[in-house]
Amino acid sequence: FGFEGDDGVIDGLWARSYKDMLDQVLNEGFSTVRLPFASESLTFVPNTTDPSAPNYTYLGGPGDPIYVDNVDFSGKSTLEMMDLIVDYADEIGINIVLDHHRMSLGVGTENGLWYSDEYPVEDWISGWQQLALRYAGYDNVIGADLQNEPYAGTWGGGGDEDWAAAAETAGNAILQTNPNWLMIVEGVQTYDGSNYWWGGNLMGVADRPIELDLDNKVVYSPHDYPSSVSSQPWFNDPSYPDNLPGIWDQYWGYIYKDDVAPAPIWIGEFATQ
Repeated sequence: FGFEGDDGVIDGLWARSYKDMLDQVLNEGFSTVRLPFASESLTFVPNTTDPSAPNYTYLGGPGDPIYVDNVDFSGKSTLEMMDLIVDYADEIGINIVLDHHRMSLGVGTENGLWYSDEYPVEDWISGWQQLALRYAGYDNVIGADLQNEPYAGTWGGGGDEDWAAAAETAGNAILQTNPNWLMIVEGVQTYDGSNYWWGGNLMGVADRPIELDLDNKVVYSPHDYPSSVSSQPWFNDPSYPDNLPGIWDQYWGYIYKDDVAPAPIWIGEFATQ
């Protein structure tokens, strides 16, 4: 987290070197990092130089071990900081999936859509194309998580809030710029009267799969959480936790198991208890 946040800087730089954090990711056995950003991130310059000004991000100081690497971020724009993350991740063999988390800088979700009055659909698509072009030469930047948790969207049906149609439009525009990326499509919240986690409901794929101009580019990406995040009816079922595989299959697992719309599943957010 961080590039999409109020400060426009990845979290943790006040305590650790960004290279140290990525080294740990690799050493823990992970191969891919999902890197959130906001539309506003693409033009934002964080405050890393003036402690008296708002939203100051401390990078360490001379003689502080974290400063040796983090000084690279001093005075940089958010995009230039992202370049440094991508460069070092590429150097040590970590893949990057970029995630459009919000429109304006802030915390958490915004409005459950992929556009706002300040950042219309056209900005969402052109921002993705900008990133696709910027990182076209990097083999380790592998995909676009098109929108984090579009819970207010519909799956199909037409109109401005049709998430499936919007994902196809954006996906095709990105692939025209960079045909090497994967298009990662999250679910909605409600389909056919059935509610699930924000971003987790992919029931609509059975009737209306995502179809792009290039084959084998779609990855479906549900979000799935435990009761510690929010209470859900299935957590109170007497058969819990044995009922969970059936719940998962109902909302997203069937895509893989039943070969309904051949595409991989990549769980983009989750927790354990």
